[in-house]
Amino acid sequence: MQVTVLEEDIEDIIDRFPFCSDIVGKSFLITGGTGLIGSLLIKSLVAINRKYDINIKVYAFARDREKVEAMHFDPMVRWFIQDMSQPILMKDRVDFIIHAASPTQTEFLAKQPVETIENNMYAAVNLLHYAKNFHSKLTYLSSVEVYGQILDGATMQETDYGTIDSLNVRNGYPLIKKLIECAIVSYAKEYGVDCNICRLTQTFGPGVSSGDNRIFMQIAKAAIQHKNIVLHTTGESSKPYVYTVDAILGIFYILLKGTAGEAYNLANDATYISVKDMAQRVLNAFGGSQVIIEPQNSTHYAPISKINLNTIKLRQLGWRPKYDLMAMYDRLIKYLK
Repeated sequence: MQVTVLEEDIEDIIDRFPFCSDIVGKSFLITGGTGLIGSLLIKSLVAINRKYDINIKVYAFARDREKVEAMHFDPMVRWFIQDMSQPILMKDRVDFIIHAASPTQTEFLAKQPVETIENNMYAAVNLLHYAKNFHSKLTYLSSVEVYGQILDGATMQETDYGTIDSLNVRNGYPLIKKLIECAIVSYAKEYGVDCNICRLTQTFGPGVSSGDNRIFMQIAKAAIQHKNIVLHTTGESSKPYVYTVDAILGIFYILLKGTAGEAYNLANDATYISVKDMAQRVLNAFGGSQVIIEPQNSTHYAPISKINLNTIKLRQLGWRPKYDLMAMYDRLIKYLK
């Protein structure tokens, strides 16, 4: 039987996972279990447990039971179907929590800013209460957007920040992420909760939903279909990216080796590029046509920002990225085909 690209990625995670002895008999709770990151975290833990027989338990939260069933997860995963903004139904204690639940689609963030703010905040507070009561270690997946608007391509370390316009409703997403980060460090300081922050840049690779409409998917689909890619921004915004395999491993490094109350940038800083240049490079490499710029005045899009991330803190824990930008697109395109 032919091995799929996604199955190869899971094997790569297993081969590069250095923490088996640290998680023997431990339990994990993953929120956002049907999302790209959450589902890969779950599949990785299941595969690690199957290969090494280390008696771990995996719990997962999701809102849509039909989506869970359609994704055919391993039966060892115990699911809780609920809105994370509501009180947590699970009463079992877990050792580790990875909070990966959050909307990321630009259209949702712009059209439902109230839900973006409220759902993110309530979910985080509910999990922090749980971690406090059950003495669980928690890693929160934040975003590169917390750094705000940077226009000079600066490489930001965890103590640097730009500006975020609080009167732009699209900025409810980065602002609530920043507030949750403050809640994380507050729970760590006041209550001694072992919780930390992963500031994750845009992540993609096999496992992404075919209906995802973020720019990296639009570029990949244009290359596959040999079509133009039309950008409705100037394409100036620049940032680094990270492949799913590298991201999953980085999250585990932060969860299992990171310090309470600390934030860690997670990105492959060598992939820093503008949206326009990325689109053209991918189309040139994989058979697309041309990049067409047709800017629209829309609140759907994040403000222009040019920001790279300093990843020294995470690298000091032992993590290293493996996949460059063209390797990321090569594997994503194979998966989509």
